[in-house]
Amino acid sequence: MLDTIDSHVAGFGTRKTEDCQNAVFIAMKLFNLDLPLEYKGMGRVGVECLRLYCILRNDLYIYQILEGLRFWPGSLWRWKFSKMEKYFQNIDKELEDLIKQENETASNLSSVERRKLNLDIRKLSGKAREFPRSNQSNFTGRYPKSPTRFGNVLIEYEEYSLNRYGIHMMVFWNHIKQQIPKEVKEELNLKSAIADICVYLCLASLVYIFIGPLSLLLQKDSWIMIWDHLFPLKSFLYLLLSIIAFKAFYELSITHRKNYGRLVKSIFDLYRLELAKSLGIRIKKRYHTTEEEIDEEKALWEEYQYYFLDYNLLHKKFASSFEELDEI
Repeated sequence: MLDTIDSHVAGFGTRKTEDCQNAVFIAMKLFNLDLPLEYKGMGRVGVECLRLYCILRNDLYIYQILEGLRFWPGSLWRWKFSKMEKYFQNIDKELEDLIKQENETASNLSSVERRKLNLDIRKLSGKAREFPRSNQSNFTGRYPKSPTRFGNVLIEYEEYSLNRYGIHMMVFWNHIKQQIPKEVKEELNLKSAIADICVYLCLASLVYIFIGPLSLLLQKDSWIMIWDHLFPLKSFLYLLLSIIAFKAFYELSITHRKNYGRLVKSIFDLYRLELAKSLGIRIKKRYHTTEEEIDEEKALWEEYQYYFLDYNLLHKKFASSFEELDEI
């Protein structure tokens, strides 16, 4: 730590007392946050912001509130989930009708009508892809598993690797991250950071919907005389602005989480073979063309993760695979 501070002071500026104190303060903050000195240009305020960010990024409760996993009364959860089911069923039905219309009347439509129909199909398909895969016997093969759109978006990409390859993301995510190149990790961290900021601002707006207008409501000077009557106009305006801000940040949170999810899914598509090789699993192809090949890979991953948390079972079960890997 002392060596770090000493080298940091030398490149910080002059050796005046104030500069040295700033250098020591920033170096200690970065050291405690386990961050490299390349962040030193952020200054005192910057590292305090990083400290706040590092606290927030470990707080799963923020995400779980928006997913409907925590602090939701049972009646509210059931009501919101029933609305989400109806919302999805409308999308599923409309998409099915449009596909049928395209198949039946494609030859009779003009080029403009065909483009409009294709645009409507793409829009509905994009909305449907926000929902996770399911065994429900509907047109899209998807169904909501969360009472919120945000929660369904997270579940959709978290279950992608399991549905597609039999790879449980919660088991293998930290392992596959070790296989991806540095630039991909940086892009992943950037997308995650942007999504996190939107989520935090979304929650802050949600909290302010209840706190901000109420605090103004209790202040006498916030009431305005209109037609010989006092009205809490400022409180109403703050409430309206808070709702608009919440809606905007909520949509941004969904958008950026979808972008993050696309990258996560592509990582499993492109780097699972590298992970398999490092773990001693033999997979023949990166992309499969038949159901048999898909089922074969799923069986390998599912069997492997069954023994993954018990080293003794794992070693006995896959000893031959490890020996073959050592010979490569």
